[in-house]
Amino acid sequence: ARDAWPTVPVGVNLGKNADTPLDAAEDDYRAVARAVTPYADYLAVNVSSPNTVGLRGLQEPERLRALLEAVIMDASGLPVLVKLAPDLSDASLRSAAAVAQRAGVAGIVATNTTLGRAGLRHDPGAPGGLSGRPLALRSREVLAVLRPETDLPIVSVGGIDGPEEAVARLRAGADLLQLYTGLIYEGPGLIARIHDGIVAEMARVGATGLDDLRRSHDPRSSDVLAGRT
Repeated sequence: ARDAWPTVPVGVNLGKNADTPLDAAEDDYRAVARAVTPYADYLAVNVSSPNTVGLRGLQEPERLRALLEAVIMDASGLPVLVKLAPDLSDASLRSAAAVAQRAGVAGIVATNTTLGRAGLRHDPGAPGGLSGRPLALRSREVLAVLRPETDLPIVSVGGIDGPEEAVARLRAGADLLQLYTGLIYEGPGLIARIHDGIVAEMARVGATGLDDLRRSHDPRSSDVLAGRT
């Protein structure tokens, strides 16, 4: 009403209420999808938050297929993405990617936060999802698993905290990058630093686009999985 809505694309992350049983989850997702489609540029179906008890059960193939198809029906033509968990096995990730593609989604967000505590110098024993740098290795591994399985755009997220990590994800097959925890430690200037770093690396290797950048480095290289460029 104040003509103040952002001009950049706005994505809306969809989930179910914490007290809604899985068998009724589809109703929650469809209701919120209908409510936000007038304002969103895309929708992300979140079936992977570890902070809603039982939510990750929606990643089971049949539940996932039915849910995605239902949300797409109510999305008024908006692109619908699905957000997957890093704690899925590689086989389950491949299955979820296949289900998502058949359902007609526009992309995959990889990944949500993790219940694992690998990479911490000290585990405080706190519940909930872990984000940030300790998630980076698994997030890169998930990207490496998913990229050969689908031609859908992949949004890579999890531990991207600087230009080197961003370039590594793009080289490994990410189409878009998403940030959160890095902004807490680095501030909003992180976005400009990442942008400038990507542009500088493209200039260094003579790349005019992402495909050129990927061809300048083997995405199967151990350097990518180690986060080195």
